[in-house]
Amino acid sequence: MSAPDGARTDPETDRALRAKVRGGGATRLDRVERATVRALRAILIGGAVAGVSAASVLVGVVAARALVPPGSRMGHLATLALVTLAVLCISGAMARMTWWALGFLHPRQSWTQRWVLTALPWWPAVAAIFPLASLTVSGDVAHRLLNLPHEGVAFTGYLTGISLLVHGSVILGAYLTRDGQWASSGIADGEGYGAKHSTDIMAGTDGSSPWVISSLVRGILLAVAATVGTNQALFKYITARQGEFATHRYAAIRLLRGDDPFDSMREVWQQINVPPVTVALVYTPWALLPIDVAQIGWGILHISAIIGATVLVALTFFGSRIPADLLAVMIVLIFSVYEPWRDTIWLGQPNGFIYLFLSIGLVMAMRNRWFLAGVCIAVSLVFKPVASWVALYVILTRRWSAMVGGAVAGIGMIVVTLPLAGVNWWWVWITRKMGDLALGNALHSNISLQAVHARLSLVSHAYYDANALPSLPLSGVLNGLMLATAFMLVLALTRRSRPVSDGIGMGLEWSLVIALSLTTSPLSWVHYSTVGIVAFLVLLASTRAPDWSWSPRGVRVAIGTVSLIAFALLSMDEELFLVRTAYWWETWPMLGSIPAASLPLLVVAISLRLWLHNSWLDARSTHDGGQKAVTSP
Repeated sequence: MSAPDGARTDPETDRALRAKVRGGGATRLDRVERATVRALRAILIGGAVAGVSAASVLVGVVAARALVPPGSRMGHLATLALVTLAVLCISGAMARMTWWALGFLHPRQSWTQRWVLTALPWWPAVAAIFPLASLTVSGDVAHRLLNLPHEGVAFTGYLTGISLLVHGSVILGAYLTRDGQWASSGIADGEGYGAKHSTDIMAGTDGSSPWVISSLVRGILLAVAATVGTNQALFKYITARQGEFATHRYAAIRLLRGDDPFDSMREVWQQINVPPVTVALVYTPWALLPIDVAQIGWGILHISAIIGATVLVALTFFGSRIPADLLAVMIVLIFSVYEPWRDTIWLGQPNGFIYLFLSIGLVMAMRNRWFLAGVCIAVSLVFKPVASWVALYVILTRRWSAMVGGAVAGIGMIVVTLPLAGVNWWWVWITRKMGDLALGNALHSNISLQAVHARLSLVSHAYYDANALPSLPLSGVLNGLMLATAFMLVLALTRRSRPVSDGIGMGLEWSLVIALSLTTSPLSWVHYSTVGIVAFLVLLASTRAPDWSWSPRGVRVAIGTVSLIAFALLSMDEELFLVRTAYWWETWPMLGSIPAASLPLLVVAISLRLWLHNSWLDARSTHDGGQKAVTSP
């Protein structure tokens, strides 16, 4: 007999349901999930119970010390007992709410997964066990929690906030996949949906869906993503003051007054280095608002641009059938661990908007709307010329409508802002600023290859020098070879006649020129690589393209390994790396350039992948031509 509403099923029924959802496939949970369940079930549930118990007592201790006057032993004990009981009751009520929500939204979910997902939000409470244990000895943790009430309040408040967040994430994930089957290891789209209806780029080569991930793993990913995102993105970076946005806004205020917008009396790298059209078009509207309102508005729009661009690229390349919870996990995890756009938010830089317009431009190019693609490229260059090789790419591939669109948009923006920007300030920027920017520098946060080449001729102190680079013969030769190599890569791997249906090929070409822009520029601050997330998403999507399994296994492993290393190096906390390794730079000066290896590695990965894709297209074209020749009369 089954339990009410079908929430509890016996093993045979579970296996039958899984077989039905997977269209007659495997009738048992896969080995990975079964091993995960066995290893984590007792740990998660037992740890959650122990953590909640310890947190309840700890909250009671902190409350007793904060609320009851010293010397009142009975008062302390009564407060401890009441607060502990209250916290336990509240925790039980919340656990019951999560249990009910999971059962209501997914009535056929197995008890194992339902128990695990109910216990998961309480797992952070395990952190309360260690400070509670330290109360029995004389230790720093005990001292801070007992004698500094705000420390205890902050600690317990933090645990409470994290628990509520993960609770909400689990329930939200269950709601977003309410039409699916968390009880199975199939996808949320239902039986055979991907094979029957998917026309997405990411459709599997065998007709299967790429989203066959067990519900247990998906639930854990969503909870972990929410926790990491709260720590790394929300608390640490989104609350920053966005100092460089404020500086550029003040430049717009000076421009409105008729003063020097570049602040030319300061050191070159402390000046405003963007052209007058950028100050007038991007920052002048914010100068008309109070600083607090402007910063809040800029931050909200900036984060929305980053998320919107990621969703756009993901839906374009991974397909509209991607489960919403997995898309949310991907966005939050990347947002949390990818250092460049955390730096972008912290500094108030405009890279998120550049990322958005380049993403829209890519989608327009894939739809053969090259005029609009050119407009998007021009708008992205107005913010900052981060992706200048994209403009060169449309020229080399003779995309005439893109050139017209870019020229119309670029000239139009300059003409519209000319009354405010003024010819004089344009003359100053062209004659003074452009030359200084073209020289570049060797500062540690500049991860371009030009900076690396310069450091070969300089001592370790160059990492702290913000001045323009001197004339360095070796660096000049290496820069010339680098630019020539990049130019040949674009000529060899990009194609004028690529069909509109070849979305992966177009995405790889777009990614290649973005990566080359970052690699070869005189200045590529870490936060510029925000736009590089397009390349990583396209590389990941390309592993589901038909030609991926056709490629040699060794090459596939090499591409995957190089891509992961590039992502890891870009995700490295560059400031922390500086602090931890600067001691050895005097002996090994090039040690500080390790983060700069990320961009060349990204170029290598994209180039290999695009070469494989082009080779597959050529082989298929030859095969189709031979077939036609054989069958023709």
